[in-house]
Amino acid sequence: MYKNSLDIIDQHNWTEGSKYVELVRLNLEENKNEDECFELLVNKYNLMKPKEFKSKWNRYKRIAPKVEWISQ
Repeated sequence: MYKNSLDIIDQHNWTEGSKYVELVRLNLEENKNEDECFELLVNKYNLMKPKEFKSKWNRYKRIAPKVEWISQ
């Protein structure tokens, strides 16, 4: 379904989609787990609040199997 990162942004709009694209990059490309992603995005860079991260992570887990541009 998602052949490239722009497909995610198109589906979820720029603000939300770019957060999912970053989670794809961290989790699928760099093999970081949920705690490592949380540490980077919430604690180190303050890009999300903890509650928002949890919500985005749960939604991301439903999106991840549909990412086609990275072999899983």
